[in-house]
Amino acid sequence: MLNSQALQKIEVLAQQVAKQEGCRLYDVEFVGAAKNRTLRVYIDNPGSGMDVDQCALFSHGLSLLLDVEDVVPGDEYSLEISSPGLERRLTKDWHFEEVVGKKIKIKSKSPFELIEGEYKPKNKPKHMTGLLKALEINENNKNIIIEAENRVWSLDIDELFSARVIFELKSQKKTSPNKAGKKESQKNKGKKRS
Repeated sequence: MLNSQALQKIEVLAQQVAKQEGCRLYDVEFVGAAKNRTLRVYIDNPGSGMDVDQCALFSHGLSLLLDVEDVVPGDEYSLEISSPGLERRLTKDWHFEEVVGKKIKIKSKSPFELIEGEYKPKNKPKHMTGLLKALEINENNKNIIIEAENRVWSLDIDELFSARVIFELKSQKKTSPNKAGKKESQKNKGKKRS
């Protein structure tokens, strides 16, 4: 594992490369141990998305900086560059701010606090899927507000084990060509032709 200071240094270097390549650094994580260590860097471009060539350019630039700075101590490791994906992890304040109004799935260390609604069972939930209503930040803490099970819940962001966006395919009502054609022909029947 890397200490927080090394991860912060990697984030600074990744930010530099992201700026140079015209994309945005989304997140960084270091996983594994011994010879199976992996540094994962997630980048995106909210306007147009990322393609393989952009990931390759970013990877090359960051790899050079990491070698020069020698930030990752110990044995070898793999560097993976990818998009955070549709069901992206939420780890930073701005991640939550960007998905207010979307469905998320979270697991927490402590129970949620009920804000609105009635909850009778003795065991309060520690995991939940619901609509993220807000991120509230004040001097003492940062809370996410979630609407789930016809109730509104609050949870300190520091109490989260994990949080992730739930991708939902939006269904669109389409009129079949036959129905549209029938409606059009019915309209034409009532018109006089000259």
